[in-house]
Amino acid sequence: MTFNQQYFDATLRHQIDLLRYGAGVARTVNGILDETRADLRKQVERRLGKTTGLDSASLRRLRELERAIDQTRSGAWNDVNEQWTRTAVDVALEEPLFIGGTLTSLLPVELDLVQPSAGTLRALATTRPFQGRHLKEWADSARRADLTRIHQQIRIGMVQGESSRDIANRVFGARGAMNTTRHQAEAVTRTIVNGVSNAAQQEFLRENSDLFDVEQYVATLDGRTTPICRALDGTKHPVGKGPVPPSHVACRSIRVAVIDGEVVGERPFRAGTEKQMLREYA
Repeated sequence: MTFNQQYFDATLRHQIDLLRYGAGVARTVNGILDETRADLRKQVERRLGKTTGLDSASLRRLRELERAIDQTRSGAWNDVNEQWTRTAVDVALEEPLFIGGTLTSLLPVELDLVQPSAGTLRALATTRPFQGRHLKEWADSARRADLTRIHQQIRIGMVQGESSRDIANRVFGARGAMNTTRHQAEAVTRTIVNGVSNAAQQEFLRENSDLFDVEQYVATLDGRTTPICRALDGTKHPVGKGPVPPSHVACRSIRVAVIDGEVVGERPFRAGTEKQMLREYA
């Protein structure tokens, strides 16, 4: 196998690990949000009591309830934002190290590789937009959408004259507003992890642009693959140009660099590393 073939395989294995890591972070994020569930349910049932309909007293209770929900839930979202920030910075710092380490282990010759500075990578994680938003905007948008869903379901239930328990089920039930938030939080987490990973890779390639020829867009092809990623799969683009994942929310695609064939790209990879890589993958 040539170096480029072996590097392609190593990058795909790394992407599988990255997707698993993102799933683990999503579970942590949802765990933070779930910690508010019991307290908020008690508040909904206690503050609304036997209220039905919307008279002046009910509206007063509603406003008090919404303020209490906002305070409790916003605290949880602040913790989620901190978790997302730590995750983004960790991924940004580690991704170039993975690329550099893989190149060093596989290449049959020594190359002077340049690593992006830690300051650049940290700034990239928190300020560079992906899918049109930077990290804090993703967090703020998710928090607003969550609170809006909760408020709407409570108001709908009150207008329809439902009991406080039925209203609570609108928010906390199996198909309630909070369940929708869980799915959204998972999607945002995956978007952050993949977006920062691809951005950090682009930064590494810019620092070592003389070594690389093109990048190949690689999509995860299964029943959940979107039409845009299916169409882009296998296409090749100049380094740093063309579509860079994430191409949509929860995108799993990556771009794999092809090292210049005139440098070492068409040479065999360093064969002594194959058994070690197989052991690590196993």
